[in-house]
Amino acid sequence: MIGRMTAPAAPMMLLRLKSRKLRFQMIADRASAALDIAALDGVEGAAAREYFTLLMQFNVSEMGWPGRVKHPATDPLNALLSLTYTLIMNELAGLLEAAGLDPFLGFLHQIDYGRPSLALDLLEPFRHPVADRLVLMLVNRRMLDASDFSSGGEGHGVFLTPKSMKRYFAEYERWMLVRVQNAASFRELLRTEVEKLCSALRNHSLVLPWHYREEPEGDA
Repeated sequence: MIGRMTAPAAPMMLLRLKSRKLRFQMIADRASAALDIAALDGVEGAAAREYFTLLMQFNVSEMGWPGRVKHPATDPLNALLSLTYTLIMNELAGLLEAAGLDPFLGFLHQIDYGRPSLALDLLEPFRHPVADRLVLMLVNRRMLDASDFSSGGEGHGVFLTPKSMKRYFAEYERWMLVRVQNAASFRELLRTEVEKLCSALRNHSLVLPWHYREEPEGDA
């Protein structure tokens, strides 16, 4: 669970969810009508703004949300999100290389110097269920707070302190081994996603991205 609403807050949250649902449907319609990658990127940007605004409604920690900021992350929440995305991306890049694929040649993410675009393509369905939920769990349960971060200086963002980084890595590793749908762990699901892509490329068939469904019980 990423956070629990108090009873008075629940009706207001439901109204916000309904409003956001309509907005997301409009964005999805725009995505379906996009004629090229550039147009799709614009739609993705609009969807990301809506998504993070909604996601951070579940942030009950003392840490504020300034909006998505990266390169560098200027606050603890953005720093945790960027770190977690990077770790999952690197796991996917390693799996792609092991399977004989070039992680730098993507489909939706275009080629850019030093960017594993294919790994970023495969990362997308894992951002919310794996990365975002882990970050909210860590801050909502006070497993990490603002005192666990230090500034890298002007223009260099904020970072976990060495001691806190060890604690974060321990939680990340535990989270990646949590059994979720079909009794597979998140890490096993990453491998399955790469295997599905390889099979689709060999057979000239479509690949359907993994879709997470919230489970009623358990940490995941």
